[in-house]
Amino acid sequence: YHSIPHGELFHLDLFRIKSLDEAFQAGVYEIIRSQDYAFVEWPELIEEWIGNEWQRIRIDVLSNEVRVLKIER
Repeated sequence: YHSIPHGELFHLDLFRIKSLDEAFQAGVYEIIRSQDYAFVEWPELIEEWIGNEWQRIRIDVLSNEVRVLKIER
């Protein structure tokens, strides 16, 4: 996405990524270590790369029409 005034916004869905090497080859490390913004689904595999500069947003599904967002540090 190119609509962010100071950088780009990436959406990374890592559900099918099986290893750090596969994530690295896909360019994930380069994206998350850049100055751009990245929303990462299933980040558990790459948590050691993320460092302290992240914000976790959990989405709880209460029903087909209701979601609750929880912002954690």
